[in-house]
Amino acid sequence: GGTTQKQGVAPDIVLPTPYDYMEIGEATLPNSLAADHTDPLNYRKLNRVNDYVKRLTTRSDARIKDDQDFAYILEDIKTLKERLLDKSLSLNETTRLKEKDDEKEKREIRKKERKDRGKPEETVYDLTIKMIQKNLKLGEEVEDEEKPIRLEEEDDNEEEVEEDEEDAPKLDPHLRETMFILHDYIKLLDPKKQIAAKDSGDSNPVQ
Repeated sequence: GGTTQKQGVAPDIVLPTPYDYMEIGEATLPNSLAADHTDPLNYRKLNRVNDYVKRLTTRSDARIKDDQDFAYILEDIKTLKERLLDKSLSLNETTRLKEKDDEKEKREIRKKERKDRGKPEETVYDLTIKMIQKNLKLGEEVEDEEKPIRLEEEDDNEEEVEEDEEDAPKLDPHLRETMFILHDYIKLLDPKKQIAAKDSGDSNPVQ
């Protein structure tokens, strides 16, 4: 009976992100519609996640605490909070240029640190409809098929953009941590229980 209008989907496990502190999304727009609700139908809940959320959260928090990429994210969140509280903006050219140089230096330090980590452990493959149709293995390429479009921020310096893309991790921290959480969940799950269930045809639908 609920809707994701304005408030979005409430996660069971929250990962830190600067977006939580930005005024973006439908809820920040003027005259946005309030969330609507209807009377829910009767259904049987499987509740196959609730028993594991606490342990999954504990393990996730421990990984995030030791993850350098999330340390950068937490640092960015702290900087964002400070900027949101500071309602002033310097018009001094020297000050503004120094702020810009400081940001560039910070990006360069992070880029070097990521590069010094060595080769990433994970391997990322592109998966396309044609690959599925031709029953190809991961890593094989379809002849004359266009590569998936990689969205990237616009930059006046194309060489710098290519260099940043090359040094960036193949999996962003949130996607990587999501995979770890799923891996933990599968390991914690009772092997006698299925992750997915098929409706048995009784009067109580399964969800």
